[in-house]
Amino acid sequence: MNTCTKLSITLAMTLGLTAGAFADTPKEKAPEAKKAPDAAKKAPDAAPMKAPEPPKKMEMPKPPAEVEALAKTLAGNWKCTGKSLDMTDMKSMVDMKVAMSMKLDMNKWWISGTLKATGKMAFNGQMYTTYDVPSKKWYRLMVDNWGGSETSWSTGMKDNKLVWEGEGRGSMGVWKARTTEEMKGPKEVNMTGEGSMDNGKTWMKMWEAACKK
Repeated sequence: MNTCTKLSITLAMTLGLTAGAFADTPKEKAPEAKKAPDAAKKAPDAAPMKAPEPPKKMEMPKPPAEVEALAKTLAGNWKCTGKSLDMTDMKSMVDMKVAMSMKLDMNKWWISGTLKATGKMAFNGQMYTTYDVPSKKWYRLMVDNWGGSETSWSTGMKDNKLVWEGEGRGSMGVWKARTTEEMKGPKEVNMTGEGSMDNGKTWMKMWEAACKK
């Protein structure tokens, strides 16, 4: 056997053994894929939603009994004589007469009143008064034909007096207003109106009147 033949056999045997060795080597297993969570599992059932309750019926508001009680005293026609501040000089007082008419109005929610003053400082006015139940205070709104208005509050009658405090607006600007009504009897009342242009530090008498029904 020549040398070439021996070399071929040797190479064949070597390649055969090498191939067999690789063939017998165990293959590495591929890493197992992570199992996905069981999608079939359901979340716990949520609590059943309650049906919304129907809105409660609201009762119609009733007018304050205090308004009707006060109207029994104020309702009617009043005639007043008194004085008013002369707006031309803001110093002197001039005579005036006032006719007032008061009545229970607006389904007993308000006491409405009309005022007509004659004299040098003549004017016409409209007034509304009611009782605010939450604050337990009286509320009043007034307007006149000079373009003025006034809103005020009162805690009620004390020692036969009603004191109103609030704010007025008009051609002079804005001022604090205070009105005192003193009941002299069921058909007689004295009234005084004051104003303050310095936020209540000083007060000036604006008018005064004695009224009878």
